[in-house]
Amino acid sequence: MAVQKILVVDDSPTERQFMVEMLAKKGYQVVIADSGEDAIVKAKSEKPDLILMDVVMPGINGYQATRAITRDDATKHIPVIMCTSKGADTDKIWGMRQGALDYVVKPVDPQQLLAKIATLNQRRRTAHRVERPRARQWQSASACASSSRTSCAASAKRPRRPRRRPRASACRWVPKTGCSGWKRRAR
Repeated sequence: MAVQKILVVDDSPTERQFMVEMLAKKGYQVVIADSGEDAIVKAKSEKPDLILMDVVMPGINGYQATRAITRDDATKHIPVIMCTSKGADTDKIWGMRQGALDYVVKPVDPQQLLAKIATLNQRRRTAHRVERPRARQWQSASACASSSRTSCAASAKRPRRPRRRPRASACRWVPKTGCSGWKRRAR
């Protein structure tokens, strides 16, 4: 499923207009939000394929909005790319820890942002191709299991690998010693 609808979240009308024009020129359907609260509501109602999120906004900032969107069951599948003027490494790390997929520093280079969107499209296509054969395999295996035939190729068992012997542990259990109860074995 390719990215078609993009939610642009920015409190600056100039930045919003720049992003909307750039993305609309490339054929994307663009939805805009001007605050973190509005972004959370529109992410649930509009169901965009991608969110471009600014960080510095009044009310709920971009980090809080990203955290809310990526942790909500209805919207956690939507990827978020942070587009912000905060370019420090700690800001990037914090954005990624909140659930952002990528981070772009303003002023946004249109080619860089479009390349990140194209990469996201490629990842989605690859993941979609990988998941489909598995689904077919499970369907065929369940169909064979429900049929009366016993010689189905999908239900044939593969030979198991021999079990490995556990390695000798350097620790041994000693009762009543602290929290874990494990102590180094004396040699």
